[in-house]
This record gives sequence, structure tokens and C-alpha cells, in this order.
Amino acid sequence: MEAANRAPSAGNVQPYEVYVVRSQEQRSRLTTICLDQKFISQAPISLVFCAVPARSAEKYGQRGADLFAIQDATIACTFAMLAVTDLGLASVWVGAFDPPAVCELIGAPSDYVPIAVLPIGYAAEKPEMTSRRPLEDLVHGL
Repeated sequence: MEAANRAPSAGNVQPYEVYVVRSQEQRSRLTTICLDQKFISQAPISLVFCAVPARSAEKYGQRGADLFAIQDATIACTFAMLAVTDLGLASVWVGAFDPPAVCELIGAPSDYVPIAVLPIGYAAEKPEMTSRRPLEDLVHGL
């Protein structure tokens, strides 16, 4: 959690909140909300990262609400993923879910925007590396 807290943030506003989902009942409900991705209920813990657009809007107006809050929540989640990996654990970014149902489950205000669910645990398998685009197609101006 410290890694997520130390993530860069526009103007250091940190317009996001992190909710911890631990109980088996909540993990099962979260699995259903996330289109029945079964591995979510198998992980002993999931973190839910929510953007708080109004917090960013106070400093940056509409661009803060529409973009910076989303970016900052995303960066925090990514930092958490890197820290989880460094600890020898596994995680996977889950973005397929019903946002209002997630807010209801975790008790977040309806103006919060769930950005990602991050189930954390020990990997059941070691997946093979996926193919990526060649850098020549990805990076321009080299």
C-alpha cells in the first residue's frame, strides 16, 4: 500500500481511494460483478482503486476530473502491481466490471469511479510471456 501511496500524482492531489476486499462473501460478490472471472474469488485479497474526480477538479477543473483523476488512480494501481510482484506474489489488472455494483459492494460514494480491481495472491500457474508489438511499430521518432 505504501507503493500506491508514493505513486506520482498531478499536483500531488492523490484523487483516488483504495478499498480492500478480504472476506470470502465479498470476494464472491466481486467475482460476479466482474463478469464471473473466477480467479478473483480465489485470491485472498483484492484491491479496488477508485478515482475521485471532484478532488482533482478542485485544482485542475474539468481536465482534472476527466483525465488526471483517472490517470492518478491508474498510476497508483500500477505501482501496487509492481510492489506485489517484488514481494513474489501475483496480481492481474481487472477492468471488466459493473462500476455502480462495485461502488455498492465496497461502500464507495456513487461519484467515485472504480478504475481497476487488483486480485492479489500466489500464482496458480506461470503463464508464458505474451507477444507484444514490435518497438518499430510502437515507438515513433527514433
